[in-house]
Amino acid sequence: MIGNPGTGKDHLLCALMWYAILRYGFSVEWQNGMELSSRMRDRIGEDDAEPEERIIKRLVKPHILVFSDPVPPKGEVGRYQAEILYSIIDQRYRAMKPTWVSANVYGGDDARNKIADNIVDRLRHDSLVINCDWESYRTPS
Repeated sequence: MIGNPGTGKDHLLCALMWYAILRYGFSVEWQNGMELSSRMRDRIGEDDAEPEERIIKRLVKPHILVFSDPVPPKGEVGRYQAEILYSIIDQRYRAMKPTWVSANVYGGDDARNKIADNIVDRLRHDSLVINCDWESYRTPS
């Protein structure tokens, strides 16, 4: 799901998650991009930090991974973030596991500019892209 901030992309994905869990018994993991970046930064220099490989493995394991906001609120995905994101997306792609994403981007070109071509390519292959191009629900009327 792509589009303007505040259009309910994450809410729609939550509803789909619950349906996938309750109706089909799928394992589902929710991951926020900023939280993942923070977690990966926090482990740098920590002797007892969870290894990067274990964090990635945990996100590759479920039937469905829901990734909210892989793009930072300002700017684009940094090199290290892109490497981690690529590792997760590529492993899931090769295992033919769906990854659902909500992103504040305005189409494929914007996504490629803010994330990376190879990540967007894997996410878009045989996917359904839903453009949430309506007004934000957070904007006062």
